Amino acid sequence: LVSLDEYNNIISSCGVAIMNHLRQQGLGNIGTMMFKGAKVYLNDKGVVYNFFNKRGAHVFKVESIFSNISSFKQPLTKSQVEDNIRMCESFWGESLVTDNLLKLKDILVV
Repeated sequence: LVSLDEYNNIISSCGVAIMNHLRQQGLGNIGTMMFKGAKVYLNDKGVVYNFFNKRGAHVFKVESIFSNISSFKQPLTKSQVEDNIRMCESFWGESLVTDNLLKLKDILVV
């Protein structure tokens, strides 16, 4: 059994993530990988690819691995990593989550 900290350290050390599923799965892992600068490949027929792509994240189609193997080996640029971090923070950032929780509290506490 691996602790959460150990698990996060392991996935944070990976430079590439390939998530070829169609359903919404692995969002926590995908977000962590993007935040840590990994190059993320997703199935372009899945909702997760569309979610990130529409928000300007630098995610790549799994099928592109086979058509351009040299691109697969290239890490994200510093600018692409920064863009992905900003996108993740705009959706999962601490201040946004805190604000949403406070709004929820106002709704629930009458």
